[in-house]
Amino acid sequence: MDKFLKFPKWLNFSIGYGAEDMLYANDEDNLQNNLNPYRQFYFGLDFDLTAIKSRSKFINGLIYFANMVKLPAPTLEISNGKMKGYLFYY
Repeated sequence: MDKFLKFPKWLNFSIGYGAEDMLYANDEDNLQNNLNPYRQFYFGLDFDLTAIKSRSKFINGLIYFANMVKLPAPTLEISNGKMKGYLFYY
């Protein structure tokens, strides 16, 4: 996979999308049920631990399974027209 920006092999830039208080398909139904629906966009760093190689099959196996869990990293959230930064977010 090609990277958009040149970082070390184990470091990636990630983009995400989220939603808060969106129980129904449209905003009007959510508002009628006292919910405040809004969308969230996330920009952050992501670690690809599989880029770290070891001669040990055991260590490579640990890295493989540890890579399945999102590690906390600095993230920028944009929602409701505001930006919020997190030092550790997952």
